[in-house]
Amino acid sequence: MFGNLSTKLAAWWDMAWVGLTPAGKLMLVLGLFGQSLFVLRWFVQLAASEKAKKSVVPEVFWYLSLAGALLVFIYAIYIANLVLMLGQFGLIIYARNVYLIWRPKHGAEGASGASGAADR
Repeated sequence: MFGNLSTKLAAWWDMAWVGLTPAGKLMLVLGLFGQSLFVLRWFVQLAASEKAKKSVVPEVFWYLSLAGALLVFIYAIYIANLVLMLGQFGLIIYARNVYLIWRPKHGAEGASGASGAADR
């Protein structure tokens, strides 16, 4: 029973890592890192909600979402997996939320910098 399992695990390992080219290994690590960022966002959100004692979505959630989805999307393109590519549709939403976070911060700085220069 376990002999068959060890044979299957060895075959899986050969396919999943040993048989990869150096570029393939790099892309696999990139994909795994992206997926790790994507999962980490839920722990960040959970910690923020527990601290606030209510449901909270902190800014870093959107940064982790965007970075993780982007890396997984790059990996999906590399392995030519259409299902995985389409699964990253959220990239549009994550990018929009990051833009909505950045816009007031950078818009306010730009406006104060412009008026400061005009006042001189």
